[in-house]
Amino acid sequence: MTGLFDMMDEAIANDLGISVEEYINRIEWLLEKDFEKGQELMMGIFDESKEARENFLEATKDYTPL
Repeated sequence: MTGLFDMMDEAIANDLGISVEEYINRIEWLLEKDFEKGQELMMGIFDESKEARENFLEATKDYTPL
């Protein structure tokens, strides 16, 4: 059974046009790089802010998977 957070991650990733795995990796990367900015963008994304979603993609564009 899929949990609530899994469903939220899937919905957000779909909206961003990236895979769930990439979304989670980008969030973790951003939180490690700049915790406050990561939290701010995550809250904006949860509030369905289009600007926060665009800023998230911009802030994590240089993300490279390990």
